[in-house]
Amino acid sequence: MSKSNKKETRKSVRIRAQQRTQLKPRGQYELRRRQELRGQKERRRQEEFPAQKVSPGPQQLRGQQDPSGHQDLPGQHSLREQQDAPREHDLRSRRMPLNVIHKNSKEITLKGKVLKVTDVEMSIDDMWSEAREHELRCHRIGNRNQVKLPSDAILEALAERAYCKMSCLYTYKTGNKIKREYTSKKREQELEELIKECVMRKYMKFEKNRKKIEINGVDSVFVNESQYETNLADTLVFEHIDKNEVKESKLKRMASKMEKLEEGNNLHCECEGECGPSCPCGQMEKMFRSSTFGDYSNRRTYTCSDKCRCKGSCCESIQKAPEKGTEVVLHQETEKGAVVVAKQYFDGGETVASMSGIYVPTKGLSRTDDYAMDIISEEDGNVVRKILTAEGNKAMGSVVAKKFVNSLSKELKSAAVKSFSQEISLNPRDASNIGRFISSSCSGNVETTTVYSGGLNPFNSQIVLRAIGPIFPNMEIDYQYSQEYITGQLDSCCKCGSLACIVNIDLFCYMKHSHFVKYYKCLYETFYKDFEKNVHKHFSEGRRPLKRQERTRQRVQQPEYRKHYIKSMVQAKEQEEQPASTMLRRSAAKK
Repeated sequence: MSKSNKKETRKSVRIRAQQRTQLKPRGQYELRRRQELRGQKERRRQEEFPAQKVSPGPQQLRGQQDPSGHQDLPGQHSLREQQDAPREHDLRSRRMPLNVIHKNSKEITLKGKVLKVTDVEMSIDDMWSEAREHELRCHRIGNRNQVKLPSDAILEALAERAYCKMSCLYTYKTGNKIKREYTSKKREQELEELIKECVMRKYMKFEKNRKKIEINGVDSVFVNESQYETNLADTLVFEHIDKNEVKESKLKRMASKMEKLEEGNNLHCECEGECGPSCPCGQMEKMFRSSTFGDYSNRRTYTCSDKCRCKGSCCESIQKAPEKGTEVVLHQETEKGAVVVAKQYFDGGETVASMSGIYVPTKGLSRTDDYAMDIISEEDGNVVRKILTAEGNKAMGSVVAKKFVNSLSKELKSAAVKSFSQEISLNPRDASNIGRFISSSCSGNVETTTVYSGGLNPFNSQIVLRAIGPIFPNMEIDYQYSQEYITGQLDSCCKCGSLACIVNIDLFCYMKHSHFVKYYKCLYETFYKDFEKNVHKHFSEGRRPLKRQERTRQRVQQPEYRKHYIKSMVQAKEQEEQPASTMLRRSAAKK
């Protein structure tokens, strides 16, 4: 090899060595830069989604200044980090998300408020204790027969209602009428699997070990052991109130004016015995029932109040919700959040729960607010004007009603019409009771009823949720918010789990009335098996048997609203099932 070639090779080797030494710091710089960008993205994500923060890992802790004042470069391992490993663990636990419940949690922070967390062991007897006590009370006082499966007439009525709800959702969403398609065997099997899946989604699962989160001094939320390490929303925190409140200044003036005007008018009954239809409260109930307020599902009624002689406990009054009849649990599908579950049996027409909140003007609410409920609209003013005029009560044919309307002062009538002409909503987001946790459903098992008492003041109303059909223990309680809310916000993400859910709207053209009947039949058979096993057999084994004298000791008359409610559901189906010959014989006998 010549000298020139040797010089060239030495030069090339030297250049390559220099390049290697230059690449090393450049690679370290790129590594640092990548880690800095990664840390910036992580911090930005945590600022945008604070409820979904994760526990900081070692790479998040590096580059942050600890209490000792030392500062490390990102991506570098120092001897001090290896020596202070326990200190790093302390920092990690200190930055643990506060809205996540753990196995050893004794408290949890939501919305800046520290909530107490306690361990609760729940056995089968504890789960069914409230249902058993309720059955004992019904047998002793009400002399009610043993709970059975719903009859075919009730199943048909519930199926017809769910079918109509889904058809209304389909028409509201698409703007077209439903066109029926041929149901093939493959499609029929798909519908059968869908029915089974919907039934299982309605069945709430309970575990032995649970956590009890005390939201306030009255309400609590239960979390199963398998649901630990899940993020809890800040909306769980609220202030407990039993009655609705008014905080807006304009609405406060309206409410105080109505209270002063009602003092000079006799709007309370003085019945010595049972209240009847001739008392002032009974006449107001007739007038409210004879008129229609917007949507028929949101009924309005009038009952006796605490100012009446009966103290609001007569047969004409709306039944109050039981204190221990429901509880709030975290749904097994944690994305759904907290829901209300029944702990006892509710028959059709019985009051399941009530909802309280704060009256606010509807115009000040956002359209995406999923808590507020519209109470009064502009159309209600025309209805109240019709009620308070003698011409509007001609159809009733009641002389007592006309006298009662004429006895009211003109100032009270004009103030009532003005109050009902305002758009008012009830917002249970910050202050309410257990009713605020009742979730939405495309075909719920309860419906809302606005109950007025003590006068025509709309701010004395109360929202009551009554059962549409039988509700067994461990069954989720839900109702339909509105068609606008379901089609607008829950179009593709609804998790109600019913067969009439808007998520199943594409299969509605293949569904028949018989599919909904089968769905309700499977649903009630599943819940009735557990009820019979844990309640009926519990009494049949000799544990606290009921005596005949105890059953007939006190008998309470069935409320009129419940008789009317059940009769309206069953009467139409029974008339359809009667043969034509019996109908002709009855008409001939009347003649």
